[in-house]
Amino acid sequence: NFLMCILVTDFESSLINRQSLPAQLSHFVLPAEKTKGNAKVFISRWRGDVHLMQAYVLLAQSIADELSLNSLISSIPESDLYDAVTFGEIEERILARLKDNLLNGSCLGDERILDLIKRRKNGFWANLKVAKDIDLTKAYAASYDAIESAWRFLTLKQQFEGGFSFGTAHEGLESYKSTLYQFDQNYRHFHYAADLVEPMGWKLLQELRELIEGSYSGWFIPQFSSVWDKLVVGEQGLLSNWHVSGWDNQQNFYDKQVKRVLNNNIKRVFVLISDAFRYEAAQELSSVLTERNKYQVQLDGM
Repeated sequence: NFLMCILVTDFESSLINRQSLPAQLSHFVLPAEKTKGNAKVFISRWRGDVHLMQAYVLLAQSIADELSLNSLISSIPESDLYDAVTFGEIEERILARLKDNLLNGSCLGDERILDLIKRRKNGFWANLKVAKDIDLTKAYAASYDAIESAWRFLTLKQQFEGGFSFGTAHEGLESYKSTLYQFDQNYRHFHYAADLVEPMGWKLLQELRELIEGSYSGWFIPQFSSVWDKLVVGEQGLLSNWHVSGWDNQQNFYDKQVKRVLNNNIKRVFVLISDAFRYEAAQELSSVLTERNKYQVQLDGM
């Protein structure tokens, strides 16, 4: 009972609107404001202790089960839960609503969803920086990653609902290099994250996985391939003259890239070659390297 009082008090104090606390939980809230403050500090320090996090997770789950918390918090507006981190069930509630909003398209284009995901991943239950060895934390973090990738994919799809149209191969290649590669990248990110969640046996991402797969395999690939095919075939197509203005052909890689560097008195150049390394993966790698101060990165296509 004492543990219930401390945890529920911490939960109540973190609600954006405390009046939304279900009546079934109100009698667990400690009455004095000073005592409430002490309980919140105690819980915060407990969650912040690396050696005691696993114990907190187990006990918080036990108390949530004892209280049937999942059913109780269903009456709380999810926006009131955005700052609450007492119980893992809060993440499940928020994730479920984000998933529903993606399925019905109501949140597409609204970047506040990215701010919310960042806030939740900086909290406790989905924070890999403080609880990276806890399976539940990994699953929650991966769920948010999947939601974010799905949002980015579907928001981009919304911008191209009319399909793709390129007057020239140059235009198509430049469009892919600047924007359209994100379809491939977010598709990969989504499935990678969803696969990490799957061992938990959760059905949270099942419908979303079907939507993303259908949007990628049933819409993006056919649409883009159809438009690109028209630029390849025909008398003026790429097959008749395999060259695009402003783009170097692959066979000129050494002269255009490596030799130019060696001529600047660089002693050695390392070239990584992989047929499976797509442009979108190279873009991600370049972003990661750019964030490290000792690297200068240039990215282009051939």
